[in-house]
Amino acid sequence: MKQWRVTPGFEIVEIYGEYYLAAGKAARKNFPAIQYLNEIGAIIWKGLASGTEPEKIAASITETYEIGYEQAMSDVDAFCSDLCKKGYLISSV
Repeated sequence: MKQWRVTPGFEIVEIYGEYYLAAGKAARKNFPAIQYLNEIGAIIWKGLASGTEPEKIAASITETYEIGYEQAMSDVDAFCSDLCKKGYLISSV
């Protein structure tokens, strides 16, 4: 399974229950100032930012939401792949 880490220069912020990635000054040269994240996206981002393995993030999602581990892992992988393509995450094998 791929491992992911966040690209430096971003902070997650919560505004009135909504989650956003905020790009720092240096990151804004290549990225929008903010990027919306849904609640599960915020959980995944926070986990990756703290160094948690994707498998453990998926397991924690299954404890909070009524979905199976395979679906949670698929969601984590899809989210990470999408943000990697956009440059917000860096993948490593």
